[in-house]
Amino acid sequence: KFRNSLTDEFNAYLFRESQRFASEDTLRIDLHCHDMNSDTPDELWGRILGLPETWLETGKLVKRLNRNGSDVITITNHNNARSCWALLDKGYDVLVGAEFTCYFPEANLYLHVLTYGFSPEQEVVLFETRQNIYQFLRYAAEQDIPVVLPHPLYFYTSNENIDLVLFEKLAVMFQRFEVLNGQRDLWQSTLTLNWAQGLTPEKILAYAKKHNLDPQDFNVDPHAPKILVGGSDDHMGIFAGQCGTR
Repeated sequence: KFRNSLTDEFNAYLFRESQRFASEDTLRIDLHCHDMNSDTPDELWGRILGLPETWLETGKLVKRLNRNGSDVITITNHNNARSCWALLDKGYDVLVGAEFTCYFPEANLYLHVLTYGFSPEQEVVLFETRQNIYQFLRYAAEQDIPVVLPHPLYFYTSNENIDLVLFEKLAVMFQRFEVLNGQRDLWQSTLTLNWAQGLTPEKILAYAKKHNLDPQDFNVDPHAPKILVGGSDDHMGIFAGQCGTR
C-alpha cells in the first residue's frame, strides 16, 4: 500500500505538470546523463582501481538520446564538459553541461551540482571553486550560470550526524532541484518533491536569517516557486532520454 500510494502521488504530479504546456510548445531534454568522460568516480574504490564510471562512447549516448525523443542534447559528466565540447566541434547543437562535485565545508560532505551553459573559461573557474560550494554557487550566480541540485538526498560523507540544517541551507542556496532521477527509488523522488513544494517564502527567508545567508548571492528568489526538473542519470546508454524535463 505504501509503494502504491507513492506511485499514485508522483504520477498525479507528473500528470498535472504535463497539462501546463502544449507539447508542440516544449523541448524535451534529459538534463542528467553520462558517458566515458565521467572517468574519475567519486567512489574511492573506483579511483584506486582506475575505473571510469562507464565505458559508454559519446556517439552511442547521443544515438540513444535521439532515439528516445530528446530534442536537445546535453551530457553532464563529472567535473568536465569534454564530451560537450567535442560534440560542438563536430557541429552538434548541444547544451553544455557538467556535474561538479562540490565540498560543503561545515558538514564535511560532497554533493553534486548540475551546471549548464558555461564557457571553457568559466569551466576552469567552476572546477577550481568546487572545493567550496559557497564560492562555486556565488560564482555561478554572478555569471548567470544555471545550476540544479540533483538527487538532494544522496551525497558523499563519513559524517553520521547530518541534520536538517543542511537542507535549510540548500533551500536558500538553490532555486532548482532534481525531483525525478532515473536511478533513484521512487520514495526519494516523492520525498524530494514534497520537501521542495513545501519551501514557502516564509521558510526560505527564515532559513536565510538563521544561517546568515543572502538568497540573492545565489540568484535565488524566495518568493518564486522552486523549479523542479528530471533526468535519467544514465551511465550505460540504456535509459537515457526515457525521463527528463520538458
